[in-house]
Amino acid sequence: MEIWQFLQSIHFENPHFIWWRNPVSFGCLLLLSSLAVTGVIWWLWYRWRVQAVKDYGSIDLVTRWTALPRLGPSLVLLAGLVSMLVLGLTAATMPYQSLGEVSVSSGSLRVVALFDVSRSMGAENRDEPKLYGGRSCTLVEGPCGRRLETARLILLNQVMPVIKGNQLGVVVYAGGAITKSPLSSDFSPIETILTRGWIEVGTGMGDGTYLHSGLNAAVEVLNRSPAKSGETNVILLFTDGENHSKPEDLANAIAQAKKAGAQLFVVGVGSTKPAYIPLYDGRDKPVYKKDGTRSYHKFNDGTVAQTARNDSFLQQLAADAGGRYVISETGQKLDISWPSSLGGSRVEVAKRYWYGPLVGAVMVILALIWLVGPLTGVVAASAAATHANRGRG
Repeated sequence: MEIWQFLQSIHFENPHFIWWRNPVSFGCLLLLSSLAVTGVIWWLWYRWRVQAVKDYGSIDLVTRWTALPRLGPSLVLLAGLVSMLVLGLTAATMPYQSLGEVSVSSGSLRVVALFDVSRSMGAENRDEPKLYGGRSCTLVEGPCGRRLETARLILLNQVMPVIKGNQLGVVVYAGGAITKSPLSSDFSPIETILTRGWIEVGTGMGDGTYLHSGLNAAVEVLNRSPAKSGETNVILLFTDGENHSKPEDLANAIAQAKKAGAQLFVVGVGSTKPAYIPLYDGRDKPVYKKDGTRSYHKFNDGTVAQTARNDSFLQQLAADAGGRYVISETGQKLDISWPSSLGGSRVEVAKRYWYGPLVGAVMVILALIWLVGPLTGVVAASAAATHANRGRG
């Protein structure tokens, strides 16, 4: 059963060389013609060897000192040649196993990562960073496991590795939007931006969460240079769904994104369960009240603020933009294949090739064929010597 599953998992780089599926396929016709030519050459070669020995002199005298070419060893040689042709043509099909999609083809994407950096993105889930390749929060006293940190880790560890060779820009927004990086194929500065505090809660302009300003800024980054033929514009939005934009402003921003040909991927971060937003001082130390309990962000009326991921809004946003909504569920990784989702058919697949054993078998057969001649000569010489010694006796 395992062998059958293995065979079913095999694909071929050059399927036109496959000879066993269709008797009139190119591979089958090539193999049959090669076998026919090889058989004719072998037969002419065998007849020539036999005739050459016979023409050397008296056949009785010649056979006293040597042996006529025998059909058996020659057929072994023919079998070796046939095996080489079959194995060689099979190796030419380049059989491989697919190990999965690993990246998007270079020069096919222009991606703008758009981060919501409003206060609500400071709500924490301290178990989440390790899930996305971040640090453990166990011994961290300061901010850790923020929604924004999850968003950064998704971009850094999941998206960026699969879009190498393409262009990436970064925009943040809160009350207003700020472009942190224009489109660039050099990801080193962007990695620095993501890991050195350039994208944190409060690094946007003003208070609030005005999504339309972020979308407009992302579109502006894309429009600074036109997309080349074969390139696709993508806006990758990371947010918990809080939004203070007027419906008409947001609708206009979505229209501008569509006009720019941008595909919108909405990544919802945070939990749907209400959470508090912990406060920290200027040294990233937790702020405590006089009674020793933690301090959390409050509304103007003094009530403690609670925030939760707004799935209904984000789903509608993705639908209005003709995009896709991807949920970052608490305690679970994103259920998405970034290469195929972003690049469509323009993906590169990791492969494990299996033509090596076939080529190795061809080399072994070739070595055996090379040894047939000397071995046949040794046998013939031994037989001739034995015959001669009997003649003297």
